[in-house]
Amino acid sequence: MWVAPSNRLLRSVVATAVLLAGLAAVFVGLPQVAVSAGTGVAVPAVLANPLSSTPVVQANGWIIGTPPADGYGVILHTTNDGQLWVRQGSTSDVPDVELNNVKAVDSDTAWVVGNADSGYGVVLRTSDAGLTWVRQGGPGTISDESIFGVGPVDRETAWVVGENGTILRTDDGGETWTQQASGTTADLYEVAAVDAQIAWVVGDIDNGYGVILHTTNGGQTWERQGSAATIGDRGFIDLTAVDAQTAWAVGGHGLLVKTTDGGDSWQSQMGFGESDNNGACAVDGNTAWVASDYGAMHRTTDGGAVWNEQDPTLPGGFYLLGVSALGPSTAWVVGGGTVFPAGGIILHTTDAGTTWQIQSTPVDVTLRRVSFVEPPCTITPSVAGGHGTISPASAQTVPYGATPTFSFTPDAGYHVSGVSLDGTPVSMTAANAYTFPTVTDDHTLSVSFAPPPVTTVEGVPAGWVRHALTLHFSAAAAAGSAPVAYSEYRVCSGAWTHGARVTIRRQGVTTVAYRSADTEGNVEATQSCTVRIDGVPPTIVDIGIVVAWHGGTAHFAYRLSDPAVTSLRARLVITRYGRRVARVDLGRRPTGRKLAAALHCVWPTSQYRWRVIATDPTGQRTVGAAHTLRVLPNRNRH
Repeated sequence: MWVAPSNRLLRSVVATAVLLAGLAAVFVGLPQVAVSAGTGVAVPAVLANPLSSTPVVQANGWIIGTPPADGYGVILHTTNDGQLWVRQGSTSDVPDVELNNVKAVDSDTAWVVGNADSGYGVVLRTSDAGLTWVRQGGPGTISDESIFGVGPVDRETAWVVGENGTILRTDDGGETWTQQASGTTADLYEVAAVDAQIAWVVGDIDNGYGVILHTTNGGQTWERQGSAATIGDRGFIDLTAVDAQTAWAVGGHGLLVKTTDGGDSWQSQMGFGESDNNGACAVDGNTAWVASDYGAMHRTTDGGAVWNEQDPTLPGGFYLLGVSALGPSTAWVVGGGTVFPAGGIILHTTDAGTTWQIQSTPVDVTLRRVSFVEPPCTITPSVAGGHGTISPASAQTVPYGATPTFSFTPDAGYHVSGVSLDGTPVSMTAANAYTFPTVTDDHTLSVSFAPPPVTTVEGVPAGWVRHALTLHFSAAAAAGSAPVAYSEYRVCSGAWTHGARVTIRRQGVTTVAYRSADTEGNVEATQSCTVRIDGVPPTIVDIGIVVAWHGGTAHFAYRLSDPAVTSLRARLVITRYGRRVARVDLGRRPTGRKLAAALHCVWPTSQYRWRVIATDPTGQRTVGAAHTLRVLPNRNRH
């Protein structure tokens, strides 16, 4: 039984205390804990079936319900598969209204919607797992209409729907909301978003049959689907979408329809009598659950061709109003009693509904909707062998379905040589980074670093040589690195050339740069070597006759040249009658310009011969031509 949440009295149909006691007797051995309504005290939940080997999922979930008389709406939360439910919020952040729906995006983020309060519909959002709830919008953006349904795409994008055809959308986490034209004034009860462009909305009767709206452009336009022939004079209550093609919608008086072509056509499936179908949750295109009045639960595994009734011991004194499933076997159902006073129930199965267990609730009120998400996942990063870092470096807890990115920073001279996910090599998704696809389990992520190939060169002379020579390059890959792809060299400022050897004939000093790369594109830091070739002897130009006074200074002018070097070792030699009388080491002297050597003339008056001898770095020696040195008597003698 589904009653529009505008009339609290009609909605407060619940089981009597006697009926609740009877239920406790039905589930023999399941401990029940009595808790005063509205205390917010966490109570132990029923453990999983002791005969089942299914491990505790430890999923995260929220439930909303009818508010007790304590000043704020009911939001329940669990982080351990429902073993413990804790009431969240307070009078300061949760209005005292009927909360109509809840949808969790991940273990941290959820939206809750409810009746209008203070002049506008209630939309609440948490981004810290319910530690705080923030009311969104205001009278200027959200009309004074009750909000019944919410359909998040992700943490930022969501639709909400409500009274009188209200459709609102946010793309910034609820900071702002935009009204969208629905084309109907019927109350809209649920929205299911496939992605940011595709969504369905269902609602009450308009023009003789229940409303189904569909958008493929983010809500810019909404198209009505279905027909009176298929739907009949019945309104919709809930909706669940699998993908852009497949969805189920359920409603009053046994209404159950499905589409597999994006809503172009809707087919009626086997109803469950005249009872209202209040909640639906599809796991995939084949498996879905439907919660109905009088404790009825049905499940299909063949796309709806056959719907199987669940555990017959389900308490018939409850309207089952909401269902949330995390797979073909695990689901939670919530509901409220059929008679006054108020009371609620939480049921949980891990065996596809063969058996159900009651979970304890800290407030005994009608529970309308439930939304579970898989538990957060832990990613443990590591570096194998050092020589770099991974960021984040510590174990990260991320929401189920998240796509976290880890970055890698090699040490100088190193590169990423491998990335392993749970021990299996994977490729980086970007340069020095790995972004997970949708995370659905715990993982380990390991990165290893290695240097690029190391190139050695042979044939480099220790000093100057007089002849051409050939350099040979050889490269070796580091352990754990990819094979060597190529070596290359560059002569002076020329272009890089692939090759393992190069012959140098150029006179003078030649710098040869070289490096290698592996098959993954990791390039070695450039190395270089120097080749010095001087195959041409020096040349000497002497300036000619030198005349000097005895005791004065003799000036010997000359010029050196060599195409390969910029300086030569020079000596000045003076002879008389073929015998050397003086040899002066002039040191290294520059080439290509006029030079002079000044010597004190200590030799007796006579005529001498002088010449310059130049030696290049290779030992090639050139003896300059002999020129006359005339020493005159000391002019101060007379």
